[in-house]
Amino acid sequence: CCCCCCMAVIMSMLWCLVLFGTIGVAVGDPKPPKVIVFALGDDYGYNNVGFPHGPNPQGNPEARTPNMDKLALHEGVRLDRHYVYKYCSPTRSSFMSGRLPMHVNQNNDCNDALSTSGIDLRMTILPQKFKQAGWTTAMVGKWHGGARSVANLPTSRGFDYHIGFLKGGEDHFEQNHCAGGPDGDTVDLWGDKTPAWGKNGTYSAFLYGGAAVESIKNFSTALKTPETAPKGLFLYLPWHNTHTPLEAPQEYYYPNYPGYNNYKDRMDYNAMARALDDGMGNVTETLRDVGLWSETLLVFSPDNGGWLIPTAGASNYPLRGGKTSDFEGGVRVVSFMSGGYVPTNLYGTVFTGFIAVADWYATFCSLIGVDPTDGDGSIVPKIDSVNVWESLQVPNGTSTPRRILPLSFCPNSTLGCHKDDAGLIIEPYKIVCGDQGQLGYHQFPGFPNGTRPTADVNCTAPNCCLFNIINDPTESVDLRVSMPDIYANMTAELANIGKTLYQTAYAEPNTTECMTYAQGKDYYRGFIGPLCFEKNPIPPPPPPKLFALKQESTGLCLLNGNFSAVAKSCSANEADNQIWIELPIDTTQVLAVGPVSKPYYLKLDEHVDGTVTNRSGFCIRGRVYFNPEMGGGHTQGYTLNTTDGTIRSTVCLSPVYECLVAPTNGSYAHGGICSIENGGWKQEFASSLH
Repeated sequence: CCCCCCMAVIMSMLWCLVLFGTIGVAVGDPKPPKVIVFALGDDYGYNNVGFPHGPNPQGNPEARTPNMDKLALHEGVRLDRHYVYKYCSPTRSSFMSGRLPMHVNQNNDCNDALSTSGIDLRMTILPQKFKQAGWTTAMVGKWHGGARSVANLPTSRGFDYHIGFLKGGEDHFEQNHCAGGPDGDTVDLWGDKTPAWGKNGTYSAFLYGGAAVESIKNFSTALKTPETAPKGLFLYLPWHNTHTPLEAPQEYYYPNYPGYNNYKDRMDYNAMARALDDGMGNVTETLRDVGLWSETLLVFSPDNGGWLIPTAGASNYPLRGGKTSDFEGGVRVVSFMSGGYVPTNLYGTVFTGFIAVADWYATFCSLIGVDPTDGDGSIVPKIDSVNVWESLQVPNGTSTPRRILPLSFCPNSTLGCHKDDAGLIIEPYKIVCGDQGQLGYHQFPGFPNGTRPTADVNCTAPNCCLFNIINDPTESVDLRVSMPDIYANMTAELANIGKTLYQTAYAEPNTTECMTYAQGKDYYRGFIGPLCFEKNPIPPPPPPKLFALKQESTGLCLLNGNFSAVAKSCSANEADNQIWIELPIDTTQVLAVGPVSKPYYLKLDEHVDGTVTNRSGFCIRGRVYFNPEMGGGHTQGYTLNTTDGTIRSTVCLSPVYECLVAPTNGSYAHGGICSIENGGWKQEFASSLH
């Protein structure tokens, strides 16, 4: 039919524009912002904010997100159709590279430190574009863009500063890696060029929020020297909240409203969202305090919708589906832009034009006066990003140059990308194929409550589903049978798109020398890091010195900012490497020091007994007493040798006690080297500080 032919021509023209060049509207030469912040929530549910948005006109009364509510409703623009990939690493790869996920990375394989997946090293990514414009760049939080070699790390790819984790998930309180893989029993926290030794052990939203605040303050200080000051600050802030495991400090929990099921996972999730919101508030308040808010552009977006597996806690109501699915709940995310750089006539408006997360690449480049193009497509795909800035200047605007949006195309199963799953939007229609991880179901108010909804319409090949997502945003009515011509054209376009797939599988040349996971754990002293090098790796620099010891008025000894012990006095003598702590005689005031799960390096509180184990101990008048389960006894003190990383402890023990030694793997063993010296028992501990 004529309508069918016209649509085919239009789709072909639009797809050519996406494949062969950036499309957008010239914006002239606006004054650039001074600060651009891109904040990314992790597995953040569409229904887990308090403000109304999209087909959710009431918002969620359980969600306590006052800071984001204010930014979205009163100081910014709600981005009603902001689209991402259906899970973590591809969204981040797309944002950083300006390519659609199917042209850079469609899997989560970089959960494996040896994987060549992630963001292709031959692509110029956003922080490198900002550096071309003379900006300083900082990244705080989750990378998930590849960590095989040093070249893959954020500070090798344009970021001046980075603290965060390299892979896909970690626990929130201790930063222990928990995203699977053979290197699971390690700490995933990296700072610039080395592991962030001694900095783990702080709740993630506090850790990353604090580092973001510090980056803003450092930039503000740099502006006081105009002759050397950078032109601007690009702050990439990929939070770890609200990714599993569901963990939050107790102060973020609150009584449930009457009428809602008090379901633990949902309450855990809401507490995590509240902690993230606090972090957003701290960041924006700092920008106001240093006088930069009026020149700030801030964008918030999740990396995908909330996960609907049991115990995940999220809700994407009223949308269908969630993380790992191409249904709206997995890819259409709650998003907004805010800041003093946004014209005030846009405050409180809703923008309903289509935006892909890759489109910020060309948009930001335009704002800072940098050419967004990156290569001719002969080695890696050209960028797909479109500049949406001028479109965003229309109050309650309804369109952008982005009219076609491929979501995914999975010919084979990989980590997260299920075989035959695919999705494509050509406004106003959307096609979804595959079983979508069997997570394509609708949710309800008060979800989750322990009741799993029954499966909805089956879109498994060979019969995909067709929706009009403008008229039917909850994807409830399959139009495949009633609109066969549209369906045929959409499936044909999807097949053509599949021919353009590009999956990063590129390693830095000559990085053939790779450590095993066990070797890497030992090499990085219990932390995760790159495993492949051009030649035999040079040992990393020594850990920070252990002499930042001070007495607090509360009676706490702090070492490098970490809790040490309740003490009467603390002293450190850097000249002879001696550290002494005196505690009250009343041992009921002595606290256990640290969890018992694994050794944590470079914290005095876990070395007060001369070992690197997580056992409690206490000091009285300069002597370290062992926990009774360790055999009793006390020391006259111990010496830290920062040259070779050993702890030497003279232990006075009765002959009936066994000597104890902490081997390099951090576990306890009986035996060791004991000798009699000056009538007493002596023991030397060689710790895993080496």
